[in-house]
Amino acid sequence: MLRLPALVVTVRRSKTNVHGRTTDVVRIVAQDDDTCPLAAWRAWREVLAAAGIERGPLLRRVKNDRITTAGQPPGSPAN
Repeated sequence: MLRLPALVVTVRRSKTNVHGRTTDVVRIVAQDDDTCPLAAWRAWREVLAAAGIERGPLLRRVKNDRITTAGQPPGSPAN
């Protein structure tokens, strides 16, 4: 069996599934170029770790050179 590095994304709610009754799972396989989504994810995780963010939402707002979460104040424990 061939095993490739991949990023597994689980989407529980979306615009067409607002109540989360089903789950969509997408597997993104790593590529060896500048457009690799897995490399971008790893780089963004390093940016978050450098900002002291180890848990919480992956997709965040960057405003005035600060990383925040949409709809929550920057000092919120959910950050």
